[in-house]
Amino acid sequence: MLGLKKLKDNKAFGSETAEKFFVGDLVSWTIFNSKDEDGNLTKLTGHGILMNIVHNFLGDREVVFGKVLPLNSKNPIEILITNIKKIETN
Repeated sequence: MLGLKKLKDNKAFGSETAEKFFVGDLVSWTIFNSKDEDGNLTKLTGHGILMNIVHNFLGDREVVFGKVLPLNSKNPIEILITNIKKIETN
């Protein structure tokens, strides 16, 4: 029986992407929602403010998330940092 290989790279997944962000950045992300009447997934774009960058362990791997306060909500959410895009402002 083949065993699972341990990851040799000790860097957190998303750590290089996280270096491009700063707390307070205006960000966006995409959410695939329910299917429409034709059976196609609908795509919604969220916008918010990056409140923090957090590291969580999923299995044996450290993964980086952005804690984001959506513009239309009072409750922050955590989004995988690789799924967040910075919105450029002047």
